[in-house]
Amino acid sequence: YGSGNAYIWETTPDPLPGTSSVDVVIGGGSDSAVLGPDEAYLDNFEIDTGTLFGWPPATDLDGSGFIDWDDVAIMCGNWLVTGPGVEGDINNDEIVNLPDYAELGLAW
Repeated sequence: YGSGNAYIWETTPDPLPGTSSVDVVIGGGSDSAVLGPDEAYLDNFEIDTGTLFGWPPATDLDGSGFIDWDDVAIMCGNWLVTGPGVEGDINNDEIVNLPDYAELGLAW
């Protein structure tokens, strides 16, 4: 928690004054974590507002909010189709090919 930085059972609208953003990482652990000066460990907190950057992802071809088999089906239906604006051409090289599937795989 960091010395003097723990907020217990209260809502803190601006937990880190003077910062423009807070990065939240899901997963991992904190056992035996070493905290340096001006660092704090947060536990049991809730974020009620935020902004998703880069949403919707380019690989969500059907606009469902998920990268799923429906997006793969769209790409399969347009495999090796060429031309501007082809659905499934994620990297904008005017053809649905292996590099587009690689981008889909990264977002999966």
